[in-house]
Amino acid sequence: MKTLLSVVLLLLLFSVNASAESFGPHFAPFTIAPVDGWTQQAIDSGVSITKGKNRLTIQILKAGNLTAKQFAKALVDEAKLQKADFDCDSDGCMVVAEDNGVPVTLIINAVDDFVHILTLRGDDKATMHTMIESITFQ
Repeated sequence: MKTLLSVVLLLLLFSVNASAESFGPHFAPFTIAPVDGWTQQAIDSGVSITKGKNRLTIQILKAGNLTAKQFAKALVDEAKLQKADFDCDSDGCMVVAEDNGVPVTLIINAVDDFVHILTLRGDDKATMHTMIESITFQ
């Protein structure tokens, strides 16, 4: 689990793509490359990218006093996800769950005073991973 979180974080920090749009909060803006057929929409502190039942959501929030595990539990409760399986350590948390039968994966990393939240909903994980690899911080 720790290795997966480390790989995702490294991809977030070191990927570059010149054709990407800018999203995120003013204190941690990031870019992500568009994918044909997917719709990007800016949301509070991030972006939601959808195609049919598939959705990739990326948010960066100030952590406050909450740990990654506390964020993960709050997100699962708020979204009313079912069959949630938590795999957490001191660096972050990965949750595999369902939303009315649709697979959902949450990856939450605590980095300095921020929490990076990636939500992958649906079956098209390959395209979502391609988008994640295109993320870079400005």
